[in-house]
Amino acid sequence: YIVDNGSAGILSCGSVNLIVRDNVILRNNQLHFDGIKRWEQAGIKCHQFNKGLIEHNYIAHNYDMSGIWLDNQFPDSRVTRNVIHSNGTRGIFLEMSDYDFDRLLIDNNIIFENQENAVYIHDASGATFVNNLLANTPDAPNYGQAVYILQVSPRTKTYHHSFFNNLLIGNARNAEVNYPAGRSGPQRFDHNLYGVPSDARAFVVNDKSDKPSPWTPLEFQALVLADLGLKTPPEGMLESDHRAALEFHQWRRFWQRHELDNDAHSGFALKGRVRYHPETHVLSVDLQADPIQVGCQAHPALDSDFMGQKRTNHRNVPPGPFRDLRQGGGRFVIWQGLP
Repeated sequence: YIVDNGSAGILSCGSVNLIVRDNVILRNNQLHFDGIKRWEQAGIKCHQFNKGLIEHNYIAHNYDMSGIWLDNQFPDSRVTRNVIHSNGTRGIFLEMSDYDFDRLLIDNNIIFENQENAVYIHDASGATFVNNLLANTPDAPNYGQAVYILQVSPRTKTYHHSFFNNLLIGNARNAEVNYPAGRSGPQRFDHNLYGVPSDARAFVVNDKSDKPSPWTPLEFQALVLADLGLKTPPEGMLESDHRAALEFHQWRRFWQRHELDNDAHSGFALKGRVRYHPETHVLSVDLQADPIQVGCQAHPALDSDFMGQKRTNHRNVPPGPFRDLRQGGGRFVIWQGLP
């Protein structure tokens, strides 16, 4: 049990083959450190995390900080089968790496009701997110994205992330990514199930692609309009000088303009809902959709789901961390570790 500490829960630096498994990590940062010189707080914060494994931890209610924060390199590591909810900022935070695709695997995690984002990435590259549940991120000024990617400094680059076979339900925004230019670049999305109507403006492109920004607000808006083949922005598209909110067909067209056929096999679950009962650890997922319709062949490393159940059929794997998720949803006991 890692609980009620004044600052972080677990910290590491320069580890090789470190395993963090089967812990309960609750209510840390009791002293509410925040801001300049006070940034090292998280439920689990790892610098230079080489060939590491963070598996099957319960990480919740940590104040003013992320559940898991990997910082300054994390090659050939894995984050899997964790419950990460109700933390003060992000569920998972990635920072400071410059990799090609597939150097970090984040799979079969249940991430919900974190206050700012389920997944937040800046100045980092190379992670693959597969079969995760990203749910119930509340709406707030500048936040509420299930996935939020941007460049905040010139230290490194922010690109080469993949989001495959994830279930995104009840978030204020599905995804916000930086425009693929400058220090940004390609991102991959496919076989995801989104809990919004297809005409919702739940996919956002921002101008945070370099530091300082390479465009004025008008230049950025002109770039996005040209990508979409539009002369004037539709109502509701320009959320601010720095963000363009797109409907799903515009999101797909935007990426095609950048030679990426993103979300070609993704689908929608209207009126999807995720509820959690902490007394019983029962998570209820309600879906008015058949998740198998967007299922894909499983990632080679994923031979079991969050529950530890083997995926005997590696085709038509439902999105999210549950092998047995079907039409209408399901109920799952998501914690059977330390009480």
